[in-house]
Amino acid sequence: MPLAILLLLAFSNRVDVVDQVYRIPAGDWRYVELPELAHKGAFVWARYDVQGDPAHSAVRIAVMRRDDVEKLRAGLPHGTMGVTAEGPLGTMYTYVPQPGDYAVVVDNEAARAASVHLRIWLDFRERPGMSPTQLSPERRLAVVTISLLAFCGIAGFAGWKLYKGTIGGR
Repeated sequence: MPLAILLLLAFSNRVDVVDQVYRIPAGDWRYVELPELAHKGAFVWARYDVQGDPAHSAVRIAVMRRDDVEKLRAGLPHGTMGVTAEGPLGTMYTYVPQPGDYAVVVDNEAARAASVHLRIWLDFRERPGMSPTQLSPERRLAVVTISLLAFCGIAGFAGWKLYKGTIGGR
């Protein structure tokens, strides 16, 4: 299984995790594990919409570390990587930089059960802003110096050959 996940990650930038409807009891929550993040960080996209009568819905989703899910289960203070506002629908886009055990939690704070269509996918493209777009001043100086030395060396050699071929060769 880990080999299959690694091969999938190697040849794909996007992995669909789930696209289904979950029944969340009133005042309760459920979670979906993200085992694909065990080996590599990624962008987590999650989208939900409450099926049926969304007028009284108070659903939200959050990306959490697995240990924070256990803290939530125990009723202890816990953290989130990202969370949406409560409502009948929402979309979350969160970057998870470090590999590890993560989950998407669907929380229903409403007084009635909710059928929630949940769609989660991961995007393994390089994070914008993480790739260098400029060289540091020291490297710029080194590149300019090396380029000038190479240019002067080539121009000097060409000039010497021209001199020897015309004036110096007589």
